[in-house]
Amino acid sequence: MDLMERNSDMIYKNKSNLSRAGAVNGLKIVILVLVTAGILSGGIFYFQKRQITPSIPRLPVVHPTPVVNTTQFPQSGQDWRVESLGMTLKWIAPGEFLMGSPGTEAKRRDDEWQHKVDILEGYWMSQFELRHRDFQAFTQSSGYLSEAERQIEGYGTWVFDPQKKEILQSLEANWRNLHANGPDHPVMAISWNDVVAFCEWLTARERANGSLQDNQYFTLPTESQWEYACRNAGSTTTPFHFGESLGSHQANMNGYFPYGDAPRGIFLHTTEPVGQYPPNALGLYDMHGNVFEWCLNQYQPYDPSQALNPADAEMGDLRCYRGGSWFDLGEYCRTAYRGKTPPSDRSDHLGARIVLIQE
Repeated sequence: MDLMERNSDMIYKNKSNLSRAGAVNGLKIVILVLVTAGILSGGIFYFQKRQITPSIPRLPVVHPTPVVNTTQFPQSGQDWRVESLGMTLKWIAPGEFLMGSPGTEAKRRDDEWQHKVDILEGYWMSQFELRHRDFQAFTQSSGYLSEAERQIEGYGTWVFDPQKKEILQSLEANWRNLHANGPDHPVMAISWNDVVAFCEWLTARERANGSLQDNQYFTLPTESQWEYACRNAGSTTTPFHFGESLGSHQANMNGYFPYGDAPRGIFLHTTEPVGQYPPNALGLYDMHGNVFEWCLNQYQPYDPSQALNPADAEMGDLRCYRGGSWFDLGEYCRTAYRGKTPPSDRSDHLGARIVLIQE
C-alpha cells in the first residue's frame, strides 16, 4: 500500500529536518559563545539575523451563487443541485486530454505514462469533496454503519499521530469522531465500499423523489474522469491545475515540503472546511490537498488500447485515489499521481468526490 511509502517519506524528511535543525542549533551555540567572548573582551562582532520568510497569504475565495435547477431532471450542459443535501454538481463537457505526466515532470512515478484519452460523454462532478453532513444524512436515513465502525477486515483506521509524526492504526477512530469533523469538513475514514453505498442510497432517493431519471445515477469518478476534470477539461498539462508549483497558500497540504518553486509554508495537521482555496477553471474546489479522493476503478498500468472514453481497469485488488491531502508532501498532490489501496482501507486523509452519470 503506497500509504506506507508516503508515511516513510514523511518520517525520513522530518528526521532530515531535525538533523539540519540540530546542526543549526549547534552553530547558534558556537556563535553565541563567540559573541559573548567578543563582548567580554571588548570586541565587536557583526552578524545578520536569520530572516524568516512569512507565509504567503491565501488568495481570496469567492463562492458563486448556488445553482437553481430550471428543469425536473439533470440536463447536459447545465450544472445541477441536489436540493436535499445542498450539493452542487458542475457539468463537465466531453473532450480529449493528455492523461499522466511528461517524462520531465519532477517526482513523477513510472505508472504515470502520458497518453491521449478521449472523454466521449459529459458528466457532472460535485463541486466540493463529500462533506461530513452529506455522509451523516446518509447514515441517519439508512442506518448504515461504516466499515471502520464495523471494523471490516479486522483492523482499524490509519490516523496521523502528531506526537510521533507518523501514521498509526486506531481501532476506535471512524468518520464520526476524527479531528475536524464539522459539517462542512470533508468526511474522512470512509472506505471505497462506504462511498459506493452512499452513491447507491443517493441514487435511489433522488429517483424516488422524482429528481433523477432511470438512466442517471451517482457513482465515483474513474481515474480518467477525475484527471480530466482536474485538468480543467484537458486544457492543462502542468503538475497542478493552476501551474507548476504548489504551496500551502494554494491548497491544504504539508507546506513544509512544497513542490516546484513554491515557498515553504505551514502544516495544519488536519482538514479544513471545503472550499477554502480558489477553485479550478471548472469551479471545482480542493482538487489538490485536503483529502485524497477515491476513484471507481481498480489499479492497473495504463492500457493504450483504452483511449476512447475508458472505463479504466476492472481487474485487480487495489482501488485508486487521487489529489493529495492535508498530510501529504507536494509531490503526492500532483494531478498525475496515482494512489492505490484495498477498497476496505480507511484513513484520516482519504475521502471522496462523486459524479453523476447519464447513460
